[in-house]
Amino acid sequence: MMLGDMDDGVGLVVLLSGKCWPWPMQLAQYGLQLLRADLHERMLPPVPPPREPTRVAYAADYTGTFTTAEQSLTFIAEDNQVVLLYQGERLVLEERWPDFFSIPHPDFAYFLSHFGRANGHVVEFEHGSAWYTHERYTGPRTFVYQPEWDAYPGHYVSESPWSGHVRIVLRKGRLYLVESEGYERELFQLEDSSFCYTHNRLSKTLPERVRFDAIVEGQATCLTLTGNNIYIRVRTV
Repeated sequence: MMLGDMDDGVGLVVLLSGKCWPWPMQLAQYGLQLLRADLHERMLPPVPPPREPTRVAYAADYTGTFTTAEQSLTFIAEDNQVVLLYQGERLVLEERWPDFFSIPHPDFAYFLSHFGRANGHVVEFEHGSAWYTHERYTGPRTFVYQPEWDAYPGHYVSESPWSGHVRIVLRKGRLYLVESEGYERELFQLEDSSFCYTHNRLSKTLPERVRFDAIVEGQATCLTLTGNNIYIRVRTV
């Protein structure tokens, strides 16, 4: 990441070996404040206090019961924390970024959890392929997708130390590539039956390509990403 101040003529570069958003931006912004203060011979700004991930500014937004045909999950708010009441336990959620949380329980270990909103109100809860709705949800409940997509969901592992592993999930009629850090990328099918996705939700280009190959007994066993990174399917989760 590169960040600079053209007026003061200072800048910095943050190098990192993984996808750790958003702290690189926070680090870069603080570093730029230090450079400006030194340049203008001002007092250095204090080090920002560490953020407590269990403290959620709008914890009450996420309260309520969210249901599927088979299961329901109930969330409550206590002391600026979001708590999931699950199998007799009280699980305190940890906020990764707005509306995205990790839940400290093996049943929720593979994916980050996401609360969806409509008109500013939380109306749904998503975790991997699972989709739960609140009574406030008024949108569609059935979704149409290409039948061949059922072959793609699963866990794919690469031998490359830089690529690691990815998971593919099918949720609400859409395919998502889930990176090891928890980032979800919606896949869009192209005319040649491959898929594409964008690293940035605001980007209008779709430079990354995904192809599924070697369909065996109705399941894809190989996934290829842009740059010839090949992933082999190891399980269906």
